[in-house]
Amino acid sequence: CFVYDEALEAKIVNRDYFNFPHAGEGYRLMDDKVTAANIALEETYLHAMIKEAGLSIKKFAPGHWRDKSMKETIEEFQDVMVVKKA
Repeated sequence: CFVYDEALEAKIVNRDYFNFPHAGEGYRLMDDKVTAANIALEETYLHAMIKEAGLSIKKFAPGHWRDKSMKETIEEFQDVMVVKKA
């Protein structure tokens, strides 16, 4: 998945690579006509959905999509989140 917070949101709106310019309530889209792919979820919104589903976050590992300079040190492109039944 792609997860952002307020600080990251300011960066992913208009950057020159892998940006999410279209805002919705708790999410951002790369393309407002393709609503089932490349969705970035706002961290607080995602945590609320996880809790509502009776799950909890076991592990979160950020991906290098957040900053292309991280590609050498972070293996995964997307963020990886492991959840478990609460």
